Amino acid sequence: MERIKYEEKMPLSEELKYFVEHLDGAVLQIANGQHALEVTKILVDASNQLEN
Repeated sequence: MERIKYEEKMPLSEELKYFVEHLDGAVLQIANGQHALEVTKILVDASNQLEN
């Protein structure tokens, strides 16, 4: 088993920060609008399941 080191940060906050840093037109390398839409759909579905 390989241990992967990572920083404990809020994923959605980091994604938003990444987008804001690229508002100047720089090419998005790790995420784009499609990824954001997919994440939003997953979060909405998860919230709906928790409510039921």
